Amino acid sequence: MANETTVTFPRLNQFWNDSGVVGLYQVIVGRVYAPSQGEQAESNGRLDVQHGVKANLTPKNLEIKGSITAIEELLQHAYSVLVSRYYNISTKSQLEDRTAYNFFYNEKKDQFVAFPKRKAQGVAALIYDKAPRPMMGTIAWTSKEKRDVFVSGKNQKRTRARLPSTHLHLQNRLDEFLDQHGLDVTTSGLLLNGPNQVRPNVTIRPGGGKPKGVCFLCGQPSAVLESVSQTVFPLVTGESGTLGFFSEGCSPSKTCWRCAFVAKFVPVLGFFMWAGDRIHLFLPFAPSLTKMNQVYEPLMRAAEFEPNWYRNFETSLGGYFTHATETCLAFLHTVYRKTLRHSEETLSEADTFLQELYGLVQEEAPVSFAVVSATSKGNTMMVTDAWLFDDIAYLFRLFDRAEREGINLARVAKELVDHDAKAENRTLDRARMFRSILNRQPIIFDVSAWVGRKGNVGFDLHQFTRLYECIRHKEEPMYAEMVDTAASLGKQIGLALAGKVRSKDEHEGRAKGSLFRLRKARTMAEFVNEIPRLQHRYGLSVKKELYEGALTPGNFEEFRGFCLIAAFNAFHAGLSNKTDQGGSGQ
Repeated sequence: MANETTVTFPRLNQFWNDSGVVGLYQVIVGRVYAPSQGEQAESNGRLDVQHGVKANLTPKNLEIKGSITAIEELLQHAYSVLVSRYYNISTKSQLEDRTAYNFFYNEKKDQFVAFPKRKAQGVAALIYDKAPRPMMGTIAWTSKEKRDVFVSGKNQKRTRARLPSTHLHLQNRLDEFLDQHGLDVTTSGLLLNGPNQVRPNVTIRPGGGKPKGVCFLCGQPSAVLESVSQTVFPLVTGESGTLGFFSEGCSPSKTCWRCAFVAKFVPVLGFFMWAGDRIHLFLPFAPSLTKMNQVYEPLMRAAEFEPNWYRNFETSLGGYFTHATETCLAFLHTVYRKTLRHSEETLSEADTFLQELYGLVQEEAPVSFAVVSATSKGNTMMVTDAWLFDDIAYLFRLFDRAEREGINLARVAKELVDHDAKAENRTLDRARMFRSILNRQPIIFDVSAWVGRKGNVGFDLHQFTRLYECIRHKEEPMYAEMVDTAASLGKQIGLALAGKVRSKDEHEGRAKGSLFRLRKARTMAEFVNEIPRLQHRYGLSVKKELYEGALTPGNFEEFRGFCLIAAFNAFHAGLSNKTDQGGSGQ
């Protein structure tokens, strides 16, 4: 083909750009999972075939070959599909609130048409959180005024507007239409021939030309350069917030049209969850574009778009997910269940699981997830945290092991919600513990502190803590023996105290105080000295040999933690029957 050219979108080994490149490829080949909407629905289909071009994804780049005109039409088409699925969105609430609809005048059909509000949603809201703009033209109002309009059974104030003399013949019909639908005038003019849209401006220039500078992101010369902004990379605030390392780069920094264009396609790969005014994003990342493409469809099994776009995945670990680390672990648990479980009820065989796990997160290239948190600041979004979690295989093996041993991870998560705290603090402890799990750090200290404050810990959290710490210590027999010894000692203490309370020989508050004294022991000597005091006061029969071999200065903190967890659990279990008929124990 005489006029054939090639447009290349390179891998930059930067999660945002690479997600955009793979997102563009998914739109081109017709794999878009966000729901379509009404009249603006775009059906999935191979756009490259429709436009007679070739799209080829390699580990290092996306190449699009064809005539300049065909490539430009393809990219425009792909962008329209993207906008209709991620940016120009009406939520369920916006669709149902018909009194908040806007309207336009269709000149060809000579009629007024109402349409719902629209806004960029999910990941797209971080890229372009702007109001919709007219696409087909407007007629400016000459004036506005407030009027009483009968809406929903009562008079309400509504804004009405006057048309200019050129369109005054439409005034009565316009007023009747607005009153009939209870609509308000919110625009600066009458929209013509179509609704306004949320559509970020993009430049598509496959023809090239004389280079005007070097791109801040990819380092390639480009004839078309744009200012660096949040729509290109949300971790920068503008030209003043960038520092380029290319010797021929522009000052201030500029980006080429290709990098600016693919940045809009990041939402195709993204998962998100809103928590108040915060949003947490999760983007798959690998040092190979073909690997990212390979995992795209398996990961999309986890995609479930909530009708109001508060999230696009469901978690089986319960609710109250607010902080980044706990939301990340809940999201990855959803991915684990949707990609490596053959059904919600049946675990895959151990060998099959490991094969599937290797194929998903290790084969060809390791898969990780970029985690980005942002806060809404009025008309803009501010990124507050960004990090990469690259230990997927470890975490999925942990999930699998826990479930094979009968531990209900949903109960583990729910047991760590502090319902007595303020809403924003209910899961601070859980977030801290989940951060430790993601980083392979100990959780026994946090769990024992939680038990000390709340007075109890459920069976699943207790069992998970034991399993996790044993796995963290590579299941060494001596460590497992220490855990069993500490738990046995704690159980004896807890049951003895509960027995005294049930027999009314001790007040419940004083018995708890004895447990708290044990918890406050800061040294091994203090801890060991508390045992005889408990023996004397509560009639315990604990031989030193029980713990002398297992308790050492090196493991004192962990020994105390497991002992306290078991003690509080046994104490509350022993008290559970204290109001039974006759006060008879079990």
